[in-house]
Amino acid sequence: MKVKTVFGADWFQVMVPADVVIACRSPGPWGQPAAQQANTTDSAADNLNAQNGAAEVDSDDVWADRLWNDMQEHRRQAAAAKAAERGRVGPDVSSGSAATYRQAAADERAKRAAAAATESARILREEQQKDSDWRAAMMWQIQQAALPVRRAEYEARWKALDSWPGSKPITFQDIPWPCKPTPAKELQVSQNQLQTLVLNGVKGPNDVKVALRRELMRWHPDKFMARHGTRLAASDKQVVLAGVQAVAQQLTTMKQ
Repeated sequence: MKVKTVFGADWFQVMVPADVVIACRSPGPWGQPAAQQANTTDSAADNLNAQNGAAEVDSDDVWADRLWNDMQEHRRQAAAAKAAERGRVGPDVSSGSAATYRQAAADERAKRAAAAATESARILREEQQKDSDWRAAMMWQIQQAALPVRRAEYEARWKALDSWPGSKPITFQDIPWPCKPTPAKELQVSQNQLQTLVLNGVKGPNDVKVALRRELMRWHPDKFMARHGTRLAASDKQVVLAGVQAVAQQLTTMKQ
């Protein structure tokens, strides 16, 4: 015969196959009444809560210690990563000398300052060179644009000299110099300037030969003096002859 027991809060029923239900008050532990059981249960619960509270306090302390240790480890790792990015690992101040650490930091700052100054100087030199190159290029463009005008003026002055009035002395300033003379009547002939002027407009080797031959005939000292020597001002005759010889020498170098 099977018996099924169902427990409620304070009651239990014993069900048997027969249509008989036996109901009775649930006794307390060790045969205590239900009321005394309730008091005993409450005391046990209070003891259990006190034990759990102590356990929770212990668990909180352990958790707080673990969290603090994790935070300290994270900070140490972050500091090591930052030092590695700077290309150096700083000394451990806690285990080393603070003075050594400060000196290392000062050396690092000085090194970076020197590197920055070197880089700034390099950039300045590059910019100055760029500016110089740009100015030279602009000056060359200006000179090239002015060459036709200069060549026309040069030819006009030669034409005026060839038709110079016989009664008027020819001074140093009246000579159609290809380079601008100094106020002291000194002529510094630049082969580059001379070539740029006398060969302006040439279109081939034959034009170069014709232009150089024409200029050599103009500036050859003997031929120049034969045409204009008697009309030169006496005070300027020597400086004019020196200038003519300088131009002729540069033209001869160009022809070689």
